[in-house]
Amino acid sequence: MEESLALAAIDFGGRPSLVYKARFRRERVGDLDSDTIPEFLRGLTRGARADLHVVLPYGWNDHHKAESLFKAVGKAIRLAASRDGRYRGLIASTKGMLE
Repeated sequence: MEESLALAAIDFGGRPSLVYKARFRRERVGDLDSDTIPEFLRGLTRGARADLHVVLPYGWNDHHKAESLFKAVGKAIRLAASRDGRYRGLIASTKGMLE
């Protein structure tokens, strides 16, 4: 990740949506076409029926920026999918149900 920072938040609430604010200087990051990153994330949100926000406020090296972006998304997924011990026996939803 080095000099880059990415932030991500995800909600598995049943309404797929993507907010993506990231820029890359080059068309490719190694073998990865940088234009496919938001397309991948859009497909992830549709398949998971999730609302995902990804922001990459700074970074210089495109490889580091992509790495920080995917790590942030992975950590957001892990946090959103894990149980919170403070709510034992309760459904983790303000709607009272999970789809």
